[in-house]
Amino acid sequence: MNKKIVIGVLIGVIVVIGLIAIMGSFNNDSSGNSPVNLTNMTNNIAQSGEYYKGDVTGLLTVNKPLSYLYVTVTYYDDANTQMGQGYIVLTENNVKEGKKFNLQTEYYDTAKPKKAIIRVYDDMGTNLLKQEEININI
Repeated sequence: MNKKIVIGVLIGVIVVIGLIAIMGSFNNDSSGNSPVNLTNMTNNIAQSGEYYKGDVTGLLTVNKPLSYLYVTVTYYDDANTQMGQGYIVLTENNVKEGKKFNLQTEYYDTAKPKKAIIRVYDDMGTNLLKQEEININI
C-alpha cells in the first residue's frame, strides 16, 4: 500500500512540474514566438551637478495581436532597492501584430540609479510578457 502512495505522489509531482514548465514557456519563449520583443535598449543617464538625468530608450515590437499593452520602467539603486513607484511608459488598446513603439522614459533625480527594469504586460500589469534589465553605469 505504501509503494502505491509513493508512486502516485511521484507521478503527481512529475505532472505538476511538467505543467509548470509548459506554462512558463509561453511567456518566456526565446524561439521568436514571444508576443513582444524589446530591442535597442539603451540609456544616456549621467550625473549633472547634484542630479542624475537622462533617458532609457528602446524599440518595442508586437508579434501577436494584444487587447491591451502596458509598459513600465522601474529604477533600482546599488543595493538593488526599488527607487520610487515605477513609471508607466505606454498604455495602448487593441494592438495589432507588427506594431512598433519607440519607448522613452526620462530620469531626473538626486538619487543615483544602478539599473532600470522594463516590463511589458498585456493586462494592466497582471500578465508579464517580457522583462528587460538595463545596467546604468555612471
